[in-house]
Amino acid sequence: MDIVREVGLDLEITFSPSPCLRQNQPCPNYPRHIIKPLCKTTVSLDTDLGPKAEELLLLVKQLQKAGDLEPRIEDLVSRINKLQQGELGCLTELGEARERSEDLWMELEELTKEQTNLEDIHWQKEEALRVVQVQCQEAESESHRDWKWGSLRVKHSCHAWCQDIQHGLLQEVQQRIQDLTMGIQEETLKQRKQRLEFEQQLDELMEKHKTLQEGHTMDKLAVEIQNMSDSWERLLREDELIQAKLMQLKQKLDVLAQAGAGRREERRFLKSPEASAALQLLQQENQGAHSQLEVATQRHCQGLQRCNRLKVELEGQGWRSSTSQLAPRDQKVAA
Repeated sequence: MDIVREVGLDLEITFSPSPCLRQNQPCPNYPRHIIKPLCKTTVSLDTDLGPKAEELLLLVKQLQKAGDLEPRIEDLVSRINKLQQGELGCLTELGEARERSEDLWMELEELTKEQTNLEDIHWQKEEALRVVQVQCQEAESESHRDWKWGSLRVKHSCHAWCQDIQHGLLQEVQQRIQDLTMGIQEETLKQRKQRLEFEQQLDELMEKHKTLQEGHTMDKLAVEIQNMSDSWERLLREDELIQAKLMQLKQKLDVLAQAGAGRREERRFLKSPEASAALQLLQQENQGAHSQLEVATQRHCQGLQRCNRLKVELEGQGWRSSTSQLAPRDQKVAA
């Protein structure tokens, strides 16, 4: 019971609104458009917490009658904690509302200052207008006192001056309209030129894309690979023929070197013009074979590079049937 009374007192102290808010009277430190929402929040807090406190008192009375007060203390403590949490939330909301009201009050003060400044400016303008009106009235009275012809001349001159001003303004407006129309036309021509250039670039890119797509079709790549393989086989056959000729020449040279019986005849034969001519023919044939071999090796290297590049492209496109056929030839070349 002591705990419940202490809690009840705390709740009454913390959630009791200010007297100004209870009586719905305007507070001196807050504007009128902020006091009404605060009164609503405080009334809702009182209406929400009243039934809860009554429920707690009824629960305590029931527990006293039943005689088992101690097991229900935990329930009371949990409810008290919930109420305290609600109290903290309400306090935070109240603090935020107060901060907002202070900001609004400062904004209202700034607006009032601005209003006073504008009223001063308006009063000054009215005074200046009154002075101008008085001066105009004096000028009109003086003009009425002057001679009739003089007033007519003044009116005529004023009318002519106004007409000149209107004519000048009209010319300026027309000139500005012409300048704007010229600028719009130039801008449209510039945009049209840019659009044509863009369309031309787009057409060029489309043509390049079409040519690349046509040049890298699967049929053409297969035909090109077949042609390369045929040329590669032809070069291999030519290389084999050249190697066979070189072997025959080596055998002939070995036979000539091993024949020791007819050295004199060989010397005579070597000194003869037929031997020199045969030697020149052999040297020329050997040089031609070496040059053909170099050309064949260069072609072979270029064909290998191109074949590897085509392999990579075909593997990227998912077509690997031709690469499996060219694998043994590449192994021969590597050997």
